[in-house]
Amino acid sequence: MHPLDPLSSEEFRQVTAILGLGERWRYASIELKEPEKGALKTLREAIVVCWNRDDGAAYRAIVNLEDMTNTWERLEGIQPNLTPDEWHECDAALR
Repeated sequence: MHPLDPLSSEEFRQVTAILGLGERWRYASIELKEPEKGALKTLREAIVVCWNRDDGAAYRAIVNLEDMTNTWERLEGIQPNLTPDEWHECDAALR
């Protein structure tokens, strides 16, 4: 696998398993964190933007797919984009 290849479906599953968030969380995005230019290591990391539906707090996580660790940063004053399932929930509520 090349270090710049997009995340695989297995890596997406691995990211969500490492974070271990419950049903009340939404993922706005999960994407590859590209290595720094010239970096020789092939460490695969993902950038995750998610939020807790109970309190609306948004977070950015960096997930290391090699040693299964993560770091969290609360995103103050930021609301992530709506997800497709939320559009369906809004439609159902309006009907």
